[in-house]
Amino acid sequence: MATISDVAALAGVSTATVSRALNGKSTVDPMLAERVARAVEQLGYTPNGLARGLRRRETAVLALIIADVENPFFTAIARGVEDTAQAAGFSVMLCNSDENPAKERRYVEVAAQERLAGVILSPTPGSDVGPLLAHRTPIVTVDRRLTSADCDAVLVNSRESAAEAVRHLVAQGYQRIGCVAGPPGVTTADARLDGYRDGLRAAGREYVADLVHRCGFREA
Repeated sequence: MATISDVAALAGVSTATVSRALNGKSTVDPMLAERVARAVEQLGYTPNGLARGLRRRETAVLALIIADVENPFFTAIARGVEDTAQAAGFSVMLCNSDENPAKERRYVEVAAQERLAGVILSPTPGSDVGPLLAHRTPIVTVDRRLTSADCDAVLVNSRESAAEAVRHLVAQGYQRIGCVAGPPGVTTADARLDGYRDGLRAAGREYVADLVHRCGFREA
């Protein structure tokens, strides 16, 4: 297997020049960069991603920690994340928390220890992202807000969507409108229940607790 020293010898440059050329540094003379590129192609040299990551203090890998890999909603998110990440030069490590805070915590710790470039997280109730914050690992949540830290989030307006659904059913003439919401503490589930209440209130309907069922997302 070719090494960076082999590339440097074939190109007639130093290993430092090879490193700068491979990292796209503008300080490398274009002619030298071309010689390095030809040597890399001729030798079939592949840079050591881990070593480069350690020098940069991060790797070009993102962790996507989702709540349920069998849920088509999260499957679609995973596909979109991977397509976008690949186009930007990142690989994606898919992690399934199963709505389990302890399992999610282990993935968070691995992401921090391995110095991943960032974490995209669908948080469980009570998520602890302390290890990521300690390593200054960028965090973006998806579908749910993170209550333990302030970070960017990509969300659906669950509250307004639920209220709109109630308004639609009222307009269709339905009288007993129920709500099956997710477990308490999941921000999207709480928001949907709030939206359900909003819709009933706007229609002058009474909230009836017996018409509401809160359960895990996998329950039938």
